[in-house]
Amino acid sequence: MQQYDVIIVGGGIAGLSAARNLSLNGFDVLVLEAKDRLGGRIHSIHFAGATVDLGASWIHGIEENPITRLAMKHDVETKRSQMCGSSPNNIIKRDIFDKDFKRLNREQKLEIANLMADFLDFLSSTTKKTNMHLCSIESLKNDFIEKRVLKSNSIKQLEYIVDTLILYEYATEADDLSAESYHADHDFAGHDRLFPKGYAQIVYLLAEGVKIELNQKVQQIDYSGDMVQVMTKDRQYTSNYVLVTAPLGVLKRGDISFDPYLPVEKREALQVLKMGVLDKIYLAFDHVFWDENAQSIACLSNDHQIAREMINLYPLTQKPILVAFTAGEMAKEYEALTDEALIEKIIEPLKNMYGKVPKPVDVYITRWSKDNTSYGSYSYLPVGVNVEQREVLADAIDNKVFFAGEATSRYFPSTVHGAFLSGVRASYDILQTDLLTEDIRKRTASLENIYL
Repeated sequence: MQQYDVIIVGGGIAGLSAARNLSLNGFDVLVLEAKDRLGGRIHSIHFAGATVDLGASWIHGIEENPITRLAMKHDVETKRSQMCGSSPNNIIKRDIFDKDFKRLNREQKLEIANLMADFLDFLSSTTKKTNMHLCSIESLKNDFIEKRVLKSNSIKQLEYIVDTLILYEYATEADDLSAESYHADHDFAGHDRLFPKGYAQIVYLLAEGVKIELNQKVQQIDYSGDMVQVMTKDRQYTSNYVLVTAPLGVLKRGDISFDPYLPVEKREALQVLKMGVLDKIYLAFDHVFWDENAQSIACLSNDHQIAREMINLYPLTQKPILVAFTAGEMAKEYEALTDEALIEKIIEPLKNMYGKVPKPVDVYITRWSKDNTSYGSYSYLPVGVNVEQREVLADAIDNKVFFAGEATSRYFPSTVHGAFLSGVRASYDILQTDLLTEDIRKRTASLENIYL
């Protein structure tokens, strides 16, 4: 049985960034990936003549972002995106319809953009207190409504804004999201960018030269002895250290057992942190029947929330493709529907907005909460949970079992760059531990020689 310096559980961006860093420092590293592909929640596929991303899509903030640096260094094409996100400027570039499916003009969209800017200012002005984690974003929204004395039409616009800022960004509802999230999460400056040929290009770059075994779902990690034993269904591996980068959802369900059992602090962090759900429904048509220049499409109808966030991929791909989003509880509910029923829920509001709508020629639907290697899209901080729980999740155990992944990132959770940086952080933790161990061994050996 071959022995490795480090075994990494999970071939997503966190595991691969750590593997590459450790390999460059002379460690013998093996990555075990449960799926038949690398990337985890980064998954690019060919669809209707284009490349689309089923999971992560955007570089969020290009300035000083490590993903931007990787893309630029290796000449990976990216394209500026104003399709979604927290900038009020993006509102103007959307094709927005009111609750009665009437298209908003520029002045009406500017009204929403200004309201968004005001709400963002309000969120920023709420000083971070020790009990901020006990408040929800929903409670802050209600405070804003009361302070501004908003009327029904403005409240409806604000509900759309909160969906844009919260539901589709954090993959959960505003009443379940801790207000501390807004202050605890950090952003890189600059605009967002997309990969016309898929985010998986970054995965392939990081995987070059790394030892990887696919279809190896880790079931048990035994760190009770001097060496760590890692078991899959039909294989056993041995290493000095193990780095666990499995998604929060996998760890919460106990799909990987640990011996000894995880410390109580770690178990509590796993219990209180949650996984959000953001699904995508790709629809390809034989022609563009919507405004081909609109970055995205939105409808303010409460009865058609599935049309709240629909991205127009024509500017990016030159193909007549729309992608609709579902998030939070709605996503979980819609994952239970058949493909046909779900598609009909999207087509209905499109008909109300654009009239006659052709039948899609191709469809692809994600169901991330049902994926047994993630059980969700990415982590979030629910009401009542302090951000320090992310650091507890990141803490190593006995200097043998280390943890990385977006859920362990205090400042950049729920992002690819957060996952990447967590892998870098964990790799340096292992390097430091190993150097310290070697130093202790050398000094101990010199003392022992006196008595030999």
